[in-house]
Amino acid sequence: MSRELTTDELKEVVGAARVYCMGFSEERFQSLVEMGKQVANKGYLEAVRGLARLEREGIPCTKALDEYKALLRRLSDLERKAADAKVKLDTLEKDKQQAEGNSKQIKESAEQAQKELEQVRATRAREEKELADFRAAATREKERLDREVAKCQQKANVSKEDIATADKLKTEVESHGLTLELMLDLAKEFTAYQNVQAELVGALKKCGTLQGYIASLDEQAQEKRKAVEVELNIAQVEKDKSQAEVRSLEATRSNFENILSHLQSDLAYEDEIRRFHRRYWGVSGLMEYLATWEQVLFLRCNNPISALAGVFNPPAGVARFWTDKPVVNCPHCGLKLVVFDEKAYSALNWPVGIQGRLQLGE
Repeated sequence: MSRELTTDELKEVVGAARVYCMGFSEERFQSLVEMGKQVANKGYLEAVRGLARLEREGIPCTKALDEYKALLRRLSDLERKAADAKVKLDTLEKDKQQAEGNSKQIKESAEQAQKELEQVRATRAREEKELADFRAAATREKERLDREVAKCQQKANVSKEDIATADKLKTEVESHGLTLELMLDLAKEFTAYQNVQAELVGALKKCGTLQGYIASLDEQAQEKRKAVEVELNIAQVEKDKSQAEVRSLEATRSNFENILSHLQSDLAYEDEIRRFHRRYWGVSGLMEYLATWEQVLFLRCNNPISALAGVFNPPAGVARFWTDKPVVNCPHCGLKLVVFDEKAYSALNWPVGIQGRLQLGE
């Protein structure tokens, strides 16, 4: 109002109001004027609406200030938890970046190991091919030698009886302290001469005795034998060296395969960690919040009507809820048909109905 009413004006207004309302008085008019001043204040209307909303929600106006203080404290706690969650998020982001770096290094190492393994395999394949070619050549040479021996036997017209006779002759010669090879060498040596007697006399003059001549021939045979053994030893050393190189390559290949297996296992573990992070990171805040409860109870409504309705309309089915205190009446239907949610306890591997606290890992 722009100005105060005078006494006469106030009486006129009250008299006019009594025409329409018999119980209207001057005090009521003053209260209406005061209410008009309060209604002009926007803050007053908002406060009245807030109190009315609290009254509808079942909170008396006398407890509104206590509820406001409690909400302020809860807001402060939530802001503190949000700050802690942000710090944890930053830490997890750093760990994720470090894990991605390690995964990249592992992948590069795996690729390098794969390249080295392929090189080793190529070298081994080449050496195996060379070894196979050598074995094939040796086989062909053996077959050729067998054919040559067969031809020589056929050309020499040697029979089994001749071989048996030669065996008897060898036994007889060895009984006199000689060897069949020595006798054959002597026969071969003297056969080339037309005058065998003269050649034998010359040998006796040179060596003094037949035993000395035989010893001389035996010494020459031993020298030839030693030369052949040296060549055989050299060949055996080369063969052992080749086999040692093959074993070394086999060990290297096995080592690289083990390294590759470990790297593939580490890579699969890193992929599993990333998949777990992407799948469950969005609900980590809810898990942190539930972990602050002193106990968590997983309940559901056992109302058969809700279960039947859920068959035709899933949103209207069985109501499930979590709480930190025992509940008697279902907040959904209001009936005393509350039971424990077995599926939730089974997922946590808890006994049904235990009043446990949700424990998170480090």
